[in-house]
Amino acid sequence: GPDTYRVTTRVATRGMVRDVTLSLRFMEGVEQSRPIFSPLLDRFAAGMDWRERAVKISDSGRIRNELMTLISEALDHYGERGLSVDFDRIDEAVLSREKQQVIREVLAWYKAHHPTWFGWYS
Repeated sequence: GPDTYRVTTRVATRGMVRDVTLSLRFMEGVEQSRPIFSPLLDRFAAGMDWRERAVKISDSGRIRNELMTLISEALDHYGERGLSVDFDRIDEAVLSREKQQVIREVLAWYKAHHPTWFGWYS
């Protein structure tokens, strides 16, 4: 139907190739579902209030992955899972100072309000 999408991905190793196909159906319309696929940090930088949004445990992994994708050159890894951000190493062409400030606030808020889920952030 118009609200159903089929996605196929391929996994390959030396010994095999496997295609996996998933069918996804939106429970709500496309416009209501669109934000699900947008990075959290982009949504927050665009004005979504993270303090008013329902927090999910998956936010921790999503935000960590977004940081690794967006500003990997500014991340410092320590211990087994620790991660910190050196905002001085972020090129403004990649991330404006305004967006950097929002990300600082987001990370500080999550660390203060959900320390168990954001124990990796320092």
